[in-house]
Formats: sequence, C-alpha cells, structure tokens
Amino acid sequence: MAKGIRWQLIENAVSQQEGLKIERTDMEEEARLMVREQMAAYGQSMIDDQLIESLSQHYLNDTNHVQKLYERARQRKVLAI
Repeated sequence: MAKGIRWQLIENAVSQQEGLKIERTDMEEEARLMVREQMAAYGQSMIDDQLIESLSQHYLNDTNHVQKLYERARQRKVLAI
C-alpha cells in the first residue's frame, strides 16, 4: 500500500511539473487497449475493429470505468516521459 501511495505522489508531481493533460482521445485509446487486453485474456485475439469500438464506447459511457481509464491514460503518459 505504501508503494502505491508513493507512486501516486510521484505520478501527481510529474503530471503537474510536465503539465500533462489527459484528453478524451487518450481515454478512448485506453478503452480500446482495455477491450483488447480483456478479449486476449479469453483467447480472442482476432477481434473486429467495429466490436472493439462498440465495447470501448460502452466503457467510456460507464462512470465506473471512466476514472480507471483516466488513471491508466495518465500513467501511460507519465511513463512515456
């Protein structure tokens, strides 16, 4: 738990220092990645792009997933620095 809090503090500091902004497009990409990861976990690696887009839009419209998508997008941007 302490490592998680420490990472969150570092992530917040880097985000502020670098002026990182999480756009809707960042969250859309995370939703697509999340769908692909979940489908791959069930052995479905060949998925129609239309299905991926549909499922990712479902995630973006679900308030329970929006925060997770935001955090994943921010983490990805922080690690890319």
